[in-house]
Amino acid sequence: DIFLADGCRAIIAWRWKREQSLARFRMVVAGIEVANFMAINFITDETAPSWLPIGFGHSLPLHTANVVSLVVWSLAVYFELAQIGGYMCAGLGRRYFRSGRHWFDSLVVVMTGAVSIAILFKDVAQETAFCTVFGVLVFFKWSRFLVYLRQIKAIGIQILPITQTMWDMGPFLLVFCLYFMASVNMLYTLNTGHGFTECFMQVYQLVVLGNADSSELANTDAPQMMVDPLTGVVRLSDPPEAPNLYIVRFMLIFVSFVIGVSLMNLFLAMLCLTYSNAHDAAHLSFLRSQLNLVLDQHAVRVGTARLFFCSRRR
Repeated sequence: DIFLADGCRAIIAWRWKREQSLARFRMVVAGIEVANFMAINFITDETAPSWLPIGFGHSLPLHTANVVSLVVWSLAVYFELAQIGGYMCAGLGRRYFRSGRHWFDSLVVVMTGAVSIAILFKDVAQETAFCTVFGVLVFFKWSRFLVYLRQIKAIGIQILPITQTMWDMGPFLLVFCLYFMASVNMLYTLNTGHGFTECFMQVYQLVVLGNADSSELANTDAPQMMVDPLTGVVRLSDPPEAPNLYIVRFMLIFVSFVIGVSLMNLFLAMLCLTYSNAHDAAHLSFLRSQLNLVLDQHAVRVGTARLFFCSRRR
């Protein structure tokens, strides 16, 4: 591995000293974004304080937070455009567009602009579609802030093994999803009366939560209330058995053993092994991460210089 060479480490450390200030600034901007969107979330969800004038509501705090959001968003758009320009000028456009991290950053920037503009021009804070997009965006903001925190060595060495382990578990999760969907489809074909979504949730409770009832899976009818004509006592009759109850019980045993026991325990074993390997290579992962940060910040500088150079020529 080239990152084991002392010369490579020295070059990365030398370049990092030059780009560290810009990287720290972008980390602070990402933190401000998270805090500001949390403020917007509280403002739109909580009732207005009683000391505010009638009709004042949340308009001023919401507009203030939204203006901050638009200012920070404009800065983020500039950084992304300058970064793209820097990669393109250096002939590394393919490297930029092949990186999922860059696509994720661009998606967050686009969603941030859409949400901020929607709040500015239309009262959409209580609409379901807006709340869904806003919730996803806040989740992305926190994830993006976590990515920026990796530049701090004491934090990055602890974060990178976790994120690397999550990525390395992708093939196993694919196999798990195939078995899971096969089980959902098997339950759905038994004509239990459950829809596909209900079958999905039933199998999820069985496999992940370990909570399942064969009568509920088979959609057994509820017991009937009966009144004793002699004593007048109300009793519950035994629920009638579903025609496919025993088939569903066999499926429950099979799925709970194959997926709930075998695959889940195998998942935990692979998780421990993958994290152990990632933890041993944490310093190399940190160097790769630091190199990516250096390239990003250098691309911003190159893109900014090219932008100002073109402006002066005009």
